[in-house]
Amino acid sequence: MKKILSLSIAVGLGALQSFQASAKETNLVQHLTFSLTAWYQGPTLTNGTTIISNANSRTIGTKQVLNWLGSATTNSFTNASLLIIKQLDVTNPAVRFVVREKIGGVTTNFDVSPFFTRTFGSPQVANTTLNTSNGALNGSFYGNVGFALEDATNYPTLKGHFDMGGFRITTITTLENKKHEIIGVTEQGSIPNAFGKGDIILSGTNVTPFTAEGSITINGQVTEVDN
Repeated sequence: MKKILSLSIAVGLGALQSFQASAKETNLVQHLTFSLTAWYQGPTLTNGTTIISNANSRTIGTKQVLNWLGSATTNSFTNASLLIIKQLDVTNPAVRFVVREKIGGVTTNFDVSPFFTRTFGSPQVANTTLNTSNGALNGSFYGNVGFALEDATNYPTLKGHFDMGGFRITTITTLENKKHEIIGVTEQGSIPNAFGKGDIILSGTNVTPFTAEGSITINGQVTEVDN
């Protein structure tokens, strides 16, 4: 599918798998939430000289996205969250899209980065304050951001895809560890008026295109230390 926004940022490399950190690292864990409404062409009815075309709608939320990912990766994802996990306190932090599932007290992370692309339109306008003595950065960025859900190599076709984007105000907050050392920043914000397009399999193998609107949100400032 053609991207709405340009300047793609690579998010996650390698095959989909449950992962564990090989060395101790600090990560920022944030929730990724989709709340979309898809509109697609319904049946056309003819009544004499009158032709009636109907538009149908369908909600696409985070739960639906998890169901699609579960089907493609042979997982149920019944008690799961969709997360963005970013390394902190490193020069080139890795960013992963992750499904976190909790079953029987056991938490498992599934890296689903190959299915997602996040894009940032240019320019991203800064309204920030940077402390050059310690590197603390706080404030906001204004610009267009997009998210695409796509098929991944070596995995079955997803039952739904989309390419959504829109204007976002991103709040930037500096993060510190327990020693009050700066370890990174959080980037939180919502695209309240996201728009785009996609397709969905409603029944059988028939692919139905749709146009969509809604919201996409990233929030959370939780840090975790992996052993």
